[in-house]
Amino acid sequence: MKLLKQNLLKKKFFSFPAAGAAGLVILGLWGCLLIYSSKAFGGSPMHFVDRQLVWLVMGAAGFIAASMVPFEIYQRVRVPFFILSVIMLLCVLLFGVEIGGMKGWFRLPVQNVYFQPSELAKMAFILYLCGIKNEGEKQSEFARFAHMALASCIMCALLLLEPDLGTCVLFFGVFLTIYWVSGGWIRYILLSAGLFLAAFFTFILANPYAMDRIRGFLDPGSSVWRSSWHIRQFQYTMAHGGVAGSETGGAMWANAYLPLPHSDSLFATIVESSGLIGGMIVIAGFACLLLAFGAMALRRHLSDCAKLFIFSTGCLYSVQALLHISVNTALIPPTGLTLPILSYGGSSLLTTMLAFGMVFSASRSSDDEGDLQEEETESFSGEHR
Repeated sequence: MKLLKQNLLKKKFFSFPAAGAAGLVILGLWGCLLIYSSKAFGGSPMHFVDRQLVWLVMGAAGFIAASMVPFEIYQRVRVPFFILSVIMLLCVLLFGVEIGGMKGWFRLPVQNVYFQPSELAKMAFILYLCGIKNEGEKQSEFARFAHMALASCIMCALLLLEPDLGTCVLFFGVFLTIYWVSGGWIRYILLSAGLFLAAFFTFILANPYAMDRIRGFLDPGSSVWRSSWHIRQFQYTMAHGGVAGSETGGAMWANAYLPLPHSDSLFATIVESSGLIGGMIVIAGFACLLLAFGAMALRRHLSDCAKLFIFSTGCLYSVQALLHISVNTALIPPTGLTLPILSYGGSSLLTTMLAFGMVFSASRSSDDEGDLQEEETESFSGEHR
């Protein structure tokens, strides 16, 4: 019996997530190609590609390392991990660097390298909320809701102070998803939605730049050279792509006029380069990602925390992709959200791959535990025949 356990534990420790690592690396390399296309007509088209490749290598190593850590360890450190992320969001408000009107980055000692703590906070936030589910039997439903809502309010308030409205909306959506999937009461969900809408409109009224974006979105012809400029460039860029991509095979309009074509506006760049066909492939890919995470979360031997973590992580990055695509197709006002894995951004790429490694850990460790129980049962039955 001891030998059986040792063999299973050894197999568990040395399990290598080859398929997951290969898939993420391929997607990351495709993202590098897209980034090059967005800067191909500039003076140094390889500048951002070289940096993204470095982050991709680090992300692949982080994915493998994160997948090898048993998920039980992540559950044990969820509270200090959450506290650390809150401290980092507080510190960035005091000591961070302001870029594009948002104070959300730390300048690292390496030249021109920045880190965005809100990307790391995504993992800590999801893990912390999922862990509250395990405490449900020890507290009332209102206490569980209040606990989750308080953690969400802290995160959203810190993000609004940067200000980062797009990521704040994303965090609130994750909170509602986790609470609802874990059996939350509908009246508390409606109460949360109402309070968030009140805070959302208060923020817009208190920040002229946010109101300008909404005005530019509702009436793009009213102020072409101000808030609606970005929306117009989205439309022109994708119109240039057509069905099968631009005739020259390059993102000429994105290179010349589109703001941030390699990060916040990458989907428009994709459509200009590869047309409607390329855009539909990206949308289908993220839809398949959500379905895959949902199917993974339905495995029998998963704990409630593991199920919630897998499903909510898939929802977070799928919804982030949906918001990015919606902005680029002028369906909603502009927000500063990248396209996961594909857009330029070291913080985003590294933390996304770490999160996917944690998902693999949650799924793999649970399956191994189930296999251990089954093989112990079979061994016990064989000994008594």
